[in-house]
Amino acid sequence: MTYLTRSIRLLEGNGYLVDIVERRIGRRCTKDLFGFIDLIAISPEGLMVGIQVTSGNCFREHRDKLSEDKELVHNMTRWMATGAELHAHIWRNRKAGRVCETYEIDEDMDWLKTGEESVVGQSIR
Repeated sequence: MTYLTRSIRLLEGNGYLVDIVERRIGRRCTKDLFGFIDLIAISPEGLMVGIQVTSGNCFREHRDKLSEDKELVHNMTRWMATGAELHAHIWRNRKAGRVCETYEIDEDMDWLKTGEESVVGQSIR
């Protein structure tokens, strides 16, 4: 199961409406919506969330790219100016199985950890 599929199941299990917005270009390359969004989700309360999904091995690379690329920072700031949120799902292997660390990215490009959940949506912390 891909990390994207895991994030979709996690979000849907928590009542979100979710769709994939990254495009596949060739066999191995993908293009994210606006350069930073893999999934768009609408919370049960109606909040729109753009989500970047990656593995724990690629976390630092993604965080640095999204925080340092001036064009991406500008686009992310415009996204958040609409009232939408920006999150990152970082999938890690733990002894208990795969878990998703969820981060909210704020206007200062700080990554604030908001939780850690299993695929079935049950909080493990």
